[in-house]
Amino acid sequence: MKHQSRVWTLLLLLTLGAPPATSETPDVVEQAMERLAGWGLTGAIMHGEGSRTRASRGFGMADREGGIPFTPDTHIPWHSVSKSVTAAAVLKLSQENELGLSDRLDAHFPDLPPDKARITIEQLLSHSSGLAAQLAHPDFDGPPEFEPIDRETLERRVWASEPLASPDTRFVYSNLGYNLAAAAVERAAGQDFRTFVETQLFAPAGLRHSRVGSPLSDRPEAVGYLGGKRWGRFSQRAWQEANPGWNLMGAGAVIGPITDMAQWLQTLDRDQPLTAENRARWRAPRVDQGDGSSYALGWTVRDSEAGQRIGHEGGFGPFSTKAAWWPESDQWLTVASSSERFHALDLSRLFESLLHGDTHALPPAPGKASLPAPLATLEERPVRFSAGPGGHWDVRRRGDSLLVTAEGPDAIAPLAWPDGRPDELSGIEDELVERMRGLAMGDGPRPAPRDSEEHRTMSVAAEWLEARFDLPLNRLRHLGTTPAEEDDGLAGWFELGSGSERQRVVVKMNRDGHWRGLAPDPDGPIAQAILRGAGNDRLHGMHASRFHATADIEVEDDDDNPTLVSHDLSLGRAPDQAGTESGSDF
Repeated sequence: MKHQSRVWTLLLLLTLGAPPATSETPDVVEQAMERLAGWGLTGAIMHGEGSRTRASRGFGMADREGGIPFTPDTHIPWHSVSKSVTAAAVLKLSQENELGLSDRLDAHFPDLPPDKARITIEQLLSHSSGLAAQLAHPDFDGPPEFEPIDRETLERRVWASEPLASPDTRFVYSNLGYNLAAAAVERAAGQDFRTFVETQLFAPAGLRHSRVGSPLSDRPEAVGYLGGKRWGRFSQRAWQEANPGWNLMGAGAVIGPITDMAQWLQTLDRDQPLTAENRARWRAPRVDQGDGSSYALGWTVRDSEAGQRIGHEGGFGPFSTKAAWWPESDQWLTVASSSERFHALDLSRLFESLLHGDTHALPPAPGKASLPAPLATLEERPVRFSAGPGGHWDVRRRGDSLLVTAEGPDAIAPLAWPDGRPDELSGIEDELVERMRGLAMGDGPRPAPRDSEEHRTMSVAAEWLEARFDLPLNRLRHLGTTPAEEDDGLAGWFELGSGSERQRVVVKMNRDGHWRGLAPDPDGPIAQAILRGAGNDRLHGMHASRFHATADIEVEDDDDNPTLVSHDLSLGRAPDQAGTESGSDF
């Protein structure tokens, strides 16, 4: 990026005093909630300790057109948090000797091919079965999760499918495994999965409002919004006549309020519906996920500065959910979001920091002034601002704020690096691109790894590339480098291939640029920020994933054609907004 002499004033995060005692934690949580409300959060958050709820709040509107506010009692899809329910159903049946974790599939399903017969129930629940993530049918026009297939059809497809790995060899996240686990519950229990879950798990656990399938008719269900437009209610889009298809059953079919999700979290340490022995089996780490965490049975287990964290997240379309429990402090958190502006996983990371003493993690206070005139007239559809050959911003108005999505190294910089891109980043990016180019493009020998962990990550990347593409690739683009979301590292974003073969991948690095992990098919934008008016034709900005301040934005208006100036980058209105691409192309 070319640096100009003038550097615009940065918005600084509010610095507070010493970390609060536990008794003061709700004050910090409430303060964060108040600021997030000002940035336009739509959803609900609950926090508690043991059986006590310490903070509970809804944000925005669950149904904008109907004027229905979002509350903690609003029904939302649990998505993959539902997997913990399926695992509990298996363990409940194991207490009655009807279904065991070590059971092979051929003990419950007839006429299996040999490669499926030896898979165990535990391998289904720990994502070590080797089965694919999902099976899409070419004749169904829509997401596979929405296909209204029955159990028998799902089973036939699984038996005919090609696995991605041999059983018990590595972690392969598989919704399909949980679909089959729910089918095994149905067969062993002699009743449908929905009835078993609601009577044998939800009722004794005190979950009064959650269902597998359509929500209770007398309770409001959240409407999702994408790009500022109504996406709809999940249950109305995902299944017909209140019946989830079996691509969802067991993997993501629970709908209910986060009040019930909080109640469900507490069953991890409560006598109902599972015995103490089975609760220990439920949450015991079993398979290394390759990112510093382990998978248990329907839960992810990770060690953090706050101690061990047990939980799960999920999402689809505009919706996202997160449930987390910290056993050492007996604190818990449930989060739901119904728009792409905020993701529940990002929110949970923020609150984890706050709950365990890092008050510097508080999001910045939003500006209260109106948007400057030339930007207040923007429409809901994105307007592209060019950062020259180094990227672009897509900007759209959302009420009294702007949502900015960046692509390309120069455009990403003001959002990801409000204090300026680190001087050493250019050299790190050169080495990053050289290594990825050597793996994907076949230009000369593969670059030598600098340590054993980088060697392992490069080997994983090479295997992934070989499985996904016809090598050498004809196109590779470096889209930008950002701070890593969860640690003090870096994330290098690439787009590989072209046309229908085009896919994104993120290389995770330490601060020296050494490779530490690979994230194929990442969700969401590379860098996204929310801008609000702050007076004097300036805009305050907050990164929508990390909840950190971005650089202040100055608005220059020339004949109603605004230019945005941030840090040392001027972005002018792009003359052609028809999907021009950005990034470093190789």
